[in-house]
Amino acid sequence: MGKILSEKFISEYKEKFTETFVEQSKKLSRCILSENAVRTLAINIYDTIFILNSKEKFHKLLKKALESNVDFSECLTKSMMILIKDYVDHLITISPSIDELKRLIEHVESYLVEATRVQREYIEALRKESEKAGEKAVKKTFMNVFSLIKEKQIPVKAITFFKQVPVACNATVVQTEESGITLSLENCSYLKAFYESKITYLKISNAPKPVKAEVIEFHPERKQIKISNLSFEEIPQEKRKYVRVEPEESFSVVVESERGKLTGIVADISIGGIGVLFHVNPELLPGNKVKVSFPLDGKRMIVDGEVRYITEQDKLYRMGIQFHLKPKEEEAISEYIMRRQFEILKELKAF
Repeated sequence: MGKILSEKFISEYKEKFTETFVEQSKKLSRCILSENAVRTLAINIYDTIFILNSKEKFHKLLKKALESNVDFSECLTKSMMILIKDYVDHLITISPSIDELKRLIEHVESYLVEATRVQREYIEALRKESEKAGEKAVKKTFMNVFSLIKEKQIPVKAITFFKQVPVACNATVVQTEESGITLSLENCSYLKAFYESKITYLKISNAPKPVKAEVIEFHPERKQIKISNLSFEEIPQEKRKYVRVEPEESFSVVVESERGKLTGIVADISIGGIGVLFHVNPELLPGNKVKVSFPLDGKRMIVDGEVRYITEQDKLYRMGIQFHLKPKEEEAISEYIMRRQFEILKELKAF
């Protein structure tokens, strides 16, 4: 270490560093170590940084301290700053050298950076561990709830969406296990909707919110689905004013604004508006006024609208447009929506 500090300074300053470190630790009410333990820790830190110059051992030393609920980063930083100041005074009395001071500062900085990195990694590990523990607790709670539902035979309403049309069926809990919860949809006429959906919602009496669940298995022969990854969440579609439907066949939609015309493909449609998919960013803003042109029941509809949002969806851009309809336009779209809903439900029943 002679290249960083003089051997004489290293030897003589160890006690001063130790006393400074102990003094700084006393100012921290959160320090749980005895004075002797802090003194030993300071000596180990000093030797690791200035004699052994081992980042690996320094890393292990910090990690072990953190695992024992001892965070000495603030003590270390202040003690190192005092050491640098004292070394400046030392250099002035012998032979002032900017290069030597620079080497010391770079050396100290590298260890303080390492200390920050170790602390950050430890905090991140604690966060992940806490999240994992929280997830386990939530999972256990849901397992207990559904075990009780199974035991008491409490009715559950399963809800999903098929081509944007809401579908609801009564369900019963037939099995609860670590890997998931199995629901029976024995009397459901719309099984296809649940088999093709990745997400289903469950409404349970007295529950604060619907339960969102991921469908991980489906068994048509038993009319059962298996769900997992449960959480309490509102059903987004229920916040909508109008029911959306997906057309039986895709059709082109022309959106005209002050910037010109854009052609996209319909995603879904309701009395309130239309979702349009584009391969390129339309580069319009929410609030922009547009005219929307699309075919409907053999006629060409041209209606006024307003851009509500643009989001990325499966490598495409989805534009949500709110309609400003005249009475006859609303009547025509309403009739189409109603008929399309019945077509979708009929398709489900034919499964």
